[in-house]
Amino acid sequence: MCAVVCECGLCVVHLHLWVARYSPFVGMHRCRRCDDEVEGQYEQPKLRRLARFYFLVPIPFVPLLPIIAADFMVMIPLTMLYLLGAGAALRFITQKPVCPECGAFVQPA
Repeated sequence: MCAVVCECGLCVVHLHLWVARYSPFVGMHRCRRCDDEVEGQYEQPKLRRLARFYFLVPIPFVPLLPIIAADFMVMIPLTMLYLLGAGAALRFITQKPVCPECGAFVQPA
């Protein structure tokens, strides 16, 4: 039960409990190869957690956007490198959980 008592049912605590209960990425999963209920694991959980912050890096640079657009020699190539890294960050974020026993992708139970 949550510590905050409210009648709306939409507060942050209730939303967190709802996500923990009904999210397909949390809790037990069904492995088809082992035919068993297993706890899904990610290959690199720490890197997956850090990749979520990758898209928050450019927020402080939004006021400098005219300067970034005007500097063709340094800033635009650096921005291209940042955008190339977005693909790797998306790969870690959208990674499916795997079975710790056999390494197969698992389905939400």
